Amino acid sequence: MDIAAETARAYAAFAAANYDEAHDCAERILRSAANDPAALTLKGRLALLGGEPDTAEELFARVLERHPRVVALRLDLASALRDLGRHEEAARAVTSGLELEPDSADAWLKLGDILLSLDDRRAAADAFRRVLDLRRDCVAAYRGLCLATDVAPDSEPAQRMLALVRSSSLGPREQAKLHYALAQVFRQAGRGPDFIDHVLMANAKQRALCRDGQAEYAAIFDGLEAAFAREGFAAVERADEIQPSPIFVLGMPRSGTTLVERLLAAHADVVAGGELNYMRGPLRRAVEQMTGLPFPHRSPALARPQLRSLAAAFERRLRLIGPGARYVTDKTPGNYHLLGLLRVLFPGGKIIHVARSPMDTCFSILQHPFDDRSPHTCDMALLAYVYGRYRRLMRRWEELFGAEFVTVEYERLVQSPAVEARRLYEFCGLEWRDSYLDSQRAGTAVRTFSSAQVRRPIYQTSIGAWREFAAELTPLRNALDAALLDTGSD
Repeated sequence: MDIAAETARAYAAFAAANYDEAHDCAERILRSAANDPAALTLKGRLALLGGEPDTAEELFARVLERHPRVVALRLDLASALRDLGRHEEAARAVTSGLELEPDSADAWLKLGDILLSLDDRRAAADAFRRVLDLRRDCVAAYRGLCLATDVAPDSEPAQRMLALVRSSSLGPREQAKLHYALAQVFRQAGRGPDFIDHVLMANAKQRALCRDGQAEYAAIFDGLEAAFAREGFAAVERADEIQPSPIFVLGMPRSGTTLVERLLAAHADVVAGGELNYMRGPLRRAVEQMTGLPFPHRSPALARPQLRSLAAAFERRLRLIGPGARYVTDKTPGNYHLLGLLRVLFPGGKIIHVARSPMDTCFSILQHPFDDRSPHTCDMALLAYVYGRYRRLMRRWEELFGAEFVTVEYERLVQSPAVEARRLYEFCGLEWRDSYLDSQRAGTAVRTFSSAQVRRPIYQTSIGAWREFAAELTPLRNALDAALLDTGSD
């Protein structure tokens, strides 16, 4: 085998998002050269994408033993440690890379992201500024700077962003990211017309990268509703309880899941896991291997030994994140798709559904960059359709498991935080103290768009924020009205 040529093919496939091909190439290389560093590194990066940071950590550490001076490997290791909730270790891995290459823009960018997660906003802003000193047109650094600190519209960074977004040097993906960042700049400055203009431009640029997804979304929701029918749960097996026990905080993105997780993590028995992205990655693949069918076909028919095996695999992940903890949270919003499976896999776990008003939820989603695989997040009509199907699916879960999970309304939580938080604590079997309302608990990292907002005292200003832009959001409101009517939601 020509290992150099096969390696080139593997990394080209990875860059083109042909991950199965990249994996197969890496496996062929490793059959010929078991310790090939490029192939092991690629497998680690694929493991990260697949929601398996523990596997990725092992692979990166294995390569680093033989190649300790490769800074890119230290950054890969930092990504794995971050995804395992070990943010301080991740920061140290990046810092060790900077000791080798003090002018590595990639390392400063990674450090800024990790420091932002840890709420060290001043140090994060300094790291992003260092990136911009080294790489003047780095869109990710501008985005990070806007999250770490208030950037005034007339400041040099904002003016450079405006000049860059108007230039012809950027593709639509980078232009979209800059428009999202500029929307943040103008929102913080209270310049509503400029803010909404950049939101709409960001959405338009992002839509150009996505295919029309309504048929795909319809197939996903139809499949879930068919697989988890009421009659199919008459004799469903359940797995045993695991330790630590999971607390799933789920719902639509931007619904308040981060706030709920941080309130829960104020208790000493709870470790915040953040968005683990495990259920729709490793768990889903394992279910498909067991059933031999695409998920969710036959998922409710899994035998108890299979359920135990699936639960045990997740238990190992939780122990890595919260060794000795009573509870570990997983606040991946999209887990609402799998609530039925979570209920049978983790009978001792807790499930908290966070609901927020349709317009506020969707308006907030439109303001933030997701990825090309989420076309509904930048398309008002498609977003309204997905929201309607989400509400219909949640009614199905209420029919099947209504007494086994709790719904908290975001608006009630921010208006009466002590009352609603106490109710959540009682549901989880935890003792409540009013001091827990101080959500500034040290050591709890946040890896979402909410990282800069959630550490503020609980606030109500986001309720009804869409009304200022009612004219621009008329298509969204009309589409939501139709979608909720079609799905029987109020």
